[in-house]
Amino acid sequence: MHWITGEFMAKSKVFTEGKRYYSEKFGWAEIIEYKDKYNVLIRFDKTGTEAWVTCSSLRGGSFQDLNQPTLLGVGYRGYGKYSTRNEAKDGKSDSYLYWQRMLRRCYDVNDKDYKDYGDKGVTVCKEWHNFQNFSEWFYSQKNHTKKGYHLDKDLTFRGNATYSPEACNLIPAELNVMQIEKVAKKFVKTTAGNYTFDSRVKGSYYPSYEECKEAYIKFKRERFGTLIVKNYEDRLIPYEVYKNLLTILNDNYPSREEDNYSVCNLYYPEDTIL
Repeated sequence: MHWITGEFMAKSKVFTEGKRYYSEKFGWAEIIEYKDKYNVLIRFDKTGTEAWVTCSSLRGGSFQDLNQPTLLGVGYRGYGKYSTRNEAKDGKSDSYLYWQRMLRRCYDVNDKDYKDYGDKGVTVCKEWHNFQNFSEWFYSQKNHTKKGYHLDKDLTFRGNATYSPEACNLIPAELNVMQIEKVAKKFVKTTAGNYTFDSRVKGSYYPSYEECKEAYIKFKRERFGTLIVKNYEDRLIPYEVYKNLLTILNDNYPSREEDNYSVCNLYYPEDTIL
């Protein structure tokens, strides 16, 4: 019995306060409290983070500082309940996929979208460098379980260039794309001599280019307008986003006075915010 106790104490003395250990990925850390081989409190030099680790992780240098950036020198996992893995453990979680894409388009010069984001000065707020903080916001959004939604940064505040909880929303991809979509479509002339903007749309054939263009604008206006109103009435987008989307709709697809489907008829006054 005494031999076993002596053996344990001899090993435990290795892990004393002030002793330092090195991780190739996270650098030096110092022991500040020892309880047992499963509970050793250390402090990392680089970030000042304090974390409980095991003796075996110290011996092998496998201990981790979750507050140290590991994604593009900016993003870090952080300490909290949100995992980067999905529930089935066979892939990344939804929040991680959105978080990673956001950071890559802003900070990865090799990303296909960098030229439209990071290269134009778009950044991510410091709060969201921490994956835990982003996930907390993400899972609080009513739309987070819906597929085909985009993380938008500039529909609450037009021209905004920073991803942040105050500015961002999850909105249907079709509405997000509407911001940059203009009437620049090439209308197809058929063998019969008429024009169409989409052969899949019933009744989309017109005798002249201008008539086809006007019909296309009206079609898009009605399609987007209905989608905007439905998302607002279902409380899937806030009022500011709803109002700004209608403004963009009117800019991109202006209505004529004789049209029955006018954008101005879609507005809810601010005193009737749902």
